[in-house]
Amino acid sequence: ALPISRVSVVLPVFNAAATIGRAVESVRAQTWTDWELVVVDDGSTDGTREILRGLAREEKRMRVIERAHAGVALAAILALRFA
Repeated sequence: ALPISRVSVVLPVFNAAATIGRAVESVRAQTWTDWELVVVDDGSTDGTREILRGLAREEKRMRVIERAHAGVALAAILALRFA
């Protein structure tokens, strides 16, 4: 079997300002270091986007995609496409 060289974590979010920092920190705290975090903000209106932008400036393995609100399923599919 081929060794795993990267893990992609996909995270669709909507109005998650109260919890997104902890979610990102949970990924960053993992012992496995070869990962990427793809976050799709699904049209948040509560400051989530601004928080994500700040976190992404600090974490080069994190990518944020912003889109108009269309639902969690479409946000997850989009995140998978970017992973």
